[in-house]
Amino acid sequence: MLPPLARKRILPRSAAFLLLVLLGACGGGGGGGSAIRVVGNLGMGALTVRSSQPTPGHEVELGVSLHATETVADVPVSFFLMHKGDADQKVGDPRQVPVGSTVFAEVAEGTGTQVAVVTLPATVAPVGEWYLIAHLDPEDVLRETNENDNLTPMSGRVVVELDGTNTNLADVVLEEAVIEQSAVVLYPEGASRQAVGGIPDAQDHDFGATLRITSTGRNVVQNLDLTVKVTIPTYGVFQARIWDPQAGAYVNELATTITPGIPNTVHLDVFIAGSARRHIDTRLRAGQPNVYVVTFTANGSGRTAEWELGCRRHAQRNDNMIDANVVIVLPPTPPQRTVAFDTGFRKEWVNPSFTAGIGLQASLTLDQAGVTGRARAQVPVKLLGTESRLLDVRSYGRVLPRDGQPTQSQFNFDVDVLGQTVYSRSSTNPTYTHTEDWSITRTVEARGKVFVGPVPIDLVAGVTGTLGFRVNLTMDPARLDLSAGPYLDTRAYAQASVSAVVVTVGVRGTMTILKDTFTARSAAALTLPTPTTLRGALTFQVSNELVGPEGRIWLFADRKVPKWCWNVVPCGVSTVTDERTLVRFQTFRKSDVFEHRVQTSTVDL
Repeated sequence: MLPPLARKRILPRSAAFLLLVLLGACGGGGGGGSAIRVVGNLGMGALTVRSSQPTPGHEVELGVSLHATETVADVPVSFFLMHKGDADQKVGDPRQVPVGSTVFAEVAEGTGTQVAVVTLPATVAPVGEWYLIAHLDPEDVLRETNENDNLTPMSGRVVVELDGTNTNLADVVLEEAVIEQSAVVLYPEGASRQAVGGIPDAQDHDFGATLRITSTGRNVVQNLDLTVKVTIPTYGVFQARIWDPQAGAYVNELATTITPGIPNTVHLDVFIAGSARRHIDTRLRAGQPNVYVVTFTANGSGRTAEWELGCRRHAQRNDNMIDANVVIVLPPTPPQRTVAFDTGFRKEWVNPSFTAGIGLQASLTLDQAGVTGRARAQVPVKLLGTESRLLDVRSYGRVLPRDGQPTQSQFNFDVDVLGQTVYSRSSTNPTYTHTEDWSITRTVEARGKVFVGPVPIDLVAGVTGTLGFRVNLTMDPARLDLSAGPYLDTRAYAQASVSAVVVTVGVRGTMTILKDTFTARSAAALTLPTPTTLRGALTFQVSNELVGPEGRIWLFADRKVPKWCWNVVPCGVSTVTDERTLVRFQTFRKSDVFEHRVQTSTVDL
């Protein structure tokens, strides 16, 4: 039998796997939370390479044959390379290179084949032939009747020839595309959203989207082109435009940089232009369906040389393309002689274990009820299957002057936390000024314990949201000026750990999901040309700054060591923490002016 891979017992791999799944990091395998009770035996069979040409630095798909005397859940398997020459010559300490590990969610009774995807190390030396070997239960967390059949048998070992020729090539995968708006309003081209106040803005953009892109290989991918296309039934496929903040203009292709081995997030501002916009407008006015397919593509030009002979994790589609559905609607028709400005923004970070986001809304109207300004912010959270509205803040101001009568005015400011009102202020004083900067921090946390074999693993996960709301209000019978908006900092954290008498080891992770500052200014100068006529000169401006996500995952070990008083007398113990970073998440920063409108209108009272 081949000698086993030397192991450093830093952390049971199952614990690291569970935390990586919890934080949404890339990893292999799945796994339930049920305790494993093995009364029979698991054995390793032959290993097969399903990828056409295994290459260092790239993913490879493996078929792992296992036999079991009964069905077993959460079965860990690791993989390593052993130098063929050393093994054939029976060298006492053959050269070995760890490849990766996975956890099979379930191995059924009998003999069957599981599928694993691992990444071969980019720096395998020397080049040449290596045995690829699988190791069942590498950390000995399963109790079996036979522990001597957990390595790939001699008859089932696989020889891979690694030369590194294509290691410098990339394999780009477009993992996910999320359109941020629930519905896109098709305003007339060029009619709204100008860059103002020196704030960079994606002028006229229709919707935002966030792409998650990964890559394998050794090198950073420079100038990867991204494109967006819209399919319009009966008319065909049309190129959409993407805002390039560096050029300050819309482009057909946006160039970006992708780092291998980590998830990369790229934000796009998309504008549907020209004939495509006219065709959609025609279909909507004719009552045709309003759901359209948007296709996102990475490296559509083929200018980035790719290695496509490794693993295809998205066999059902081209891994450089993703289709997403978007609902497009016509703008609402306002009532006659009424001004109504309204804009909103929504951003979510979604994970099977938790979801956190922010929803923002601002509006300014002039009608028979006077001039009204509103701003609202909501922070929804879903943690381990439990949904809650962490924070909900609302601000409202209204002024209606009357000829020869007292001015009707109203101001409200309310804050709800987890469905309970924790702060409220209101006034009906026709001459009222109010300034406030209010903030609150709340945490939603869940804890649990799972067993991998006899090993208990403690899980902790939570989302902390800090929401502030700035309000500046001035109102009198002749004007309303309401500047209001929230600022948000939402962070997620998680930990999986195994405790012993003197040491606790595990994995921790933190991630800043969203940082957002949203400002809406609603202003109006009011006059009464006649006793029954109200004239308003309205200004409405909404701006936003968005940052996220960013964070890291790291291994830790908390060791208890003796504490000495006066350097000679033992007086208890202290804890020393050792850490090692596993992965860091990249971030993006984006500033926008969503709306800037100035209009004068007259309303009959």
